Amino acid sequence: MSVDGRRISGRLLREMIVIFAVACALGAAINLLHPRGFILVNRSTVEERSIVPISVDEARIKRDAGSAVFVDARDRAEYGFSRIPGAVSVPLLDLDRPTDGAPDLSFLDRPVEVVIYCESAACGAARDLAVRIRERGYERALYIMEKGFTEWESKGFPVERGE
Repeated sequence: MSVDGRRISGRLLREMIVIFAVACALGAAINLLHPRGFILVNRSTVEERSIVPISVDEARIKRDAGSAVFVDARDRAEYGFSRIPGAVSVPLLDLDRPTDGAPDLSFLDRPVEVVIYCESAACGAARDLAVRIRERGYERALYIMEKGFTEWESKGFPVERGE
């Protein structure tokens, strides 16, 4: 009986291995063919995906709901001239200043969404700032206003002027 028992357990083990291999192959094939299958990517690609472009209209909805802090990536002069009401000024170039001149990033600790904007769609400061914030360890999604402050203002959305 023990000889037969070994044969049965050896046969059972082989069948389990075959079933496992077939299941893995089928899972991989289905994943490759499915439009929403898993994509094997590196960590930096995943981090880039957490920088989400949104329209000015979507940004307005977030502002009206009070669920977001707006971050102005333009230089201080542009921010001083006009800005989205309540926006925090974090010029990209100021991030490298010593601690006494560096912008206050304490808003990143608050449980709100972060919407970053610069002048227009052609301006890359908002995306660059988002990447720099991500490099500092921020893990939640960062939203970039695609067409920037120019589009916000042209739609007649609220704007603050002067200091």
